[in-house]
Amino acid sequence: MLSSPEHKISDIIDIFKGMNYSLDHLFDELINFDFQKYGKQFELPVFIIHGDHDIITPTELARAYYDEIEAPHKEFVLIKNAGHLACFARPHQFLEELIKRVGPLVPASINVKAKVL
Repeated sequence: MLSSPEHKISDIIDIFKGMNYSLDHLFDELINFDFQKYGKQFELPVFIIHGDHDIITPTELARAYYDEIEAPHKEFVLIKNAGHLACFARPHQFLEELIKRVGPLVPASINVKAKVL
């Protein structure tokens, strides 16, 4: 996030405050989370959009989990030059990937408008 041209220092402080708040409330859930409990078969599309420099969840581990998933549609997308919070570090690329990959799967009956700034 520090390299993001989209964020001011105050934005980064607010993000970290939010992360601390979430961690205070979700720590037990996070520490005990077990992917195996939920299985590897999904009835919905699965997208893993991952920063290519993520040191919190290494790309190799995310890719290994992705390779084991069974879903009617799945995609593994790397956000270039981004870490664990890729959607904040590279918001334009993240949004572009959502529009390009997830958008086509949204039923035409749902009125979704997205614009890349």
